[in-house]
Order: sequence, then C-alpha cells, then structure tokens
Amino acid sequence: MVKESLGVEGIGTVELPTKRSPNRSGRDSHGILCLTNVLHVPSALCNIIGGPILEDYKVTAGPAGKASLGSIKDRKGRSVAYFDSRRPLLQVKLRGHPIGSNVLKDGQDYVINAIWPDSERQKWEAHQGRTAHNPGPIYTEKEKGWLKENYRSEFQFLRDFGLSIYKDEDREEGRAILRSLMRSEEEEELEDEDEDEDEDEDIESSLEGHMADYHFTDAELEYIEKGYGNSMNFLYSYGLKFYDDDDCEEGRLILKGLMSP
Repeated sequence: MVKESLGVEGIGTVELPTKRSPNRSGRDSHGILCLTNVLHVPSALCNIIGGPILEDYKVTAGPAGKASLGSIKDRKGRSVAYFDSRRPLLQVKLRGHPIGSNVLKDGQDYVINAIWPDSERQKWEAHQGRTAHNPGPIYTEKEKGWLKENYRSEFQFLRDFGLSIYKDEDREEGRAILRSLMRSEEEEELEDEDEDEDEDEDIESSLEGHMADYHFTDAELEYIEKGYGNSMNFLYSYGLKFYDDDDCEEGRLILKGLMSP
C-alpha cells in the first residue's frame, strides 16, 4: 500500500459532461454533474469524487444492469450520471473522451483512499471567509476567452441580453446565460461526433433562440414558432429564463394551457 501526501494547486468548481443512462440516446442522454470545492491535484493517480457529493446528489452503487453499476441523481430525483460497469472501480460515464490518459487498467483490482486533512480544510474555509467580500474574477479563463471571441467583452455580452455590468445580480445572471450557451455549443459538437454528422453543420444555430427546444414536443415547438418565433422568445415573454430547468418546466405548463381547446 502506497501512502503519500500530494500537493493541491487549486480549488474550484468542475462541470462534467455526462451520460445520464445507458438506455438513453441523443440529447436526452446528456447530463451535467457539477462538483464544487474540487481539489486540483495534478500528481494524483486518477480523478476522485469524494464524500461531499452527497450534499448535492444521491449516489446509488451496486448491481443495476448489464451496463450500469449505479447512478447519481439530483435533489429532484433526476438522473445526471451513471457508473460504467465496463470500467474498473466505479467510474462515471462521460460524454465524449476524458481529457488526459487513463492509467486504470481493465481487469486489475484497485483500492484508492484519499483524505483531505481537517487542518487543510480549515485553512480553505478560513480563506473563503476572508475573501467573501472581495471575490475574484467572475469568469474563468475559458469563459473569458469565449466572451472575447463571441462578444468582444463582458460589457457587450451583458448589454446584448439587457443586463448591466454595474449590477452584481446581472453579472451573476449573465454568467449563468454564458455557461448555458457554452454548454449547448459543446453538446452540439459532441452530438455531431456521436452521430457522425456533416462537419460543416452550423452549430451556431443553437444560439439563436432555440436553446430550450429540448424541453418541448414537436407539436409544442410548432405552436411556439407560429406565435413567438422560438422557445427563448416564448419563455422571455412570460418572464422565464431559457437556461433554468424549473422555468422551462413552468413554461411548458403555461403552453399546455394555451394549447388546450
């Protein structure tokens, strides 16, 4: 058994693009597993999901089928990920290919135990308290690059969505919108790879008002198109956000009432 201390180079939030179930396909199979206070440890043998996940998700491990050894569900009971039975240990099934090399070999047994010492955890909590009133940059480097490429600046991006850079709540809402746009763009690219679609397909169409289409049926989308142009316009007309699942569900209930004879 090897026991050693590994250096932590950063702490942050990670969003993993996942497959929700081995029995789903297409966009309906896409999920996002959001992990907070993740330790960045480059020298670790592999990525590890620790116990704090239980604060936000329900994890079920054990025999669950030929392709799955359990699942991860959000607080509303919706599946966001499952464990791939074809891999060693309990490995979350990701969409696309993981970044980096896989050092875990099929058919080999592993026992991995990682502990974040209480003393180091307390240092992090103290640091959070000191910086609570002096937050760092609101965007990650990747998000900043996306903003610059598509909107030139945060100011221009927020203005295009009717938000103000001088209001903290608007900046938070803007970041949520940006993440939704980036996620949709990435999902379109992955879907093109999965379905071997034409590489020249214009993925930008997903950013032009159709971000919430997957919440509605074909008949509902046809109704929306006639009266509102697209799903984003429909949701905005009722003060709802296209990037919020609860708002989209409320929008669908409103639509059902409108379509009722």
